Amino acid sequence: MKSRPALALTLFLAACTPPAPPQAKIRMTISVRVAENAEAATVAVNGQPRGAAPVDLDALTLAFDPALKPKTWPPPGAQVFSPTVAQHGKQESILALALNGDIVYVRTLVHGVETTGALRLTAAGADKASLEFDGAEKQLDSGLGRAEHTVRLFYKRRK
Repeated sequence: MKSRPALALTLFLAACTPPAPPQAKIRMTISVRVAENAEAATVAVNGQPRGAAPVDLDALTLAFDPALKPKTWPPPGAQVFSPTVAQHGKQESILALALNGDIVYVRTLVHGVETTGALRLTAAGADKASLEFDGAEKQLDSGLGRAEHTVRLFYKRRK
């Protein structure tokens, strides 16, 4: 049992300690689009249809395929894109992607927790012909207590 002065000091210090700042609200999106806007395309993730492009995928709630998880980052042989990085006081949030064929590798760091996984992402045209990756662009919108990471993946008809 603590003595009264020690207990009083503990309670006083607890009352004087400022509360921890609220954690930043972080949103991470992978947006799948078709480079030729006239082209209608459907998107599937791990074989499950996600609808017509454009499709926005929440990178924080994606169901990764455990068989595709990379052993190292960056995955060997994959095309790696520079990550979006936002600072939140002493912490940061990161969204990084790498592609190898139709496999999209995803690495996130949110509130000090790192997650790495992979999924099979396919885009097909209206005639069911598969589309190939064309390019990517990234965007980071951050402000006081929030950050929105977006990576857009563009697909085009195979030549």
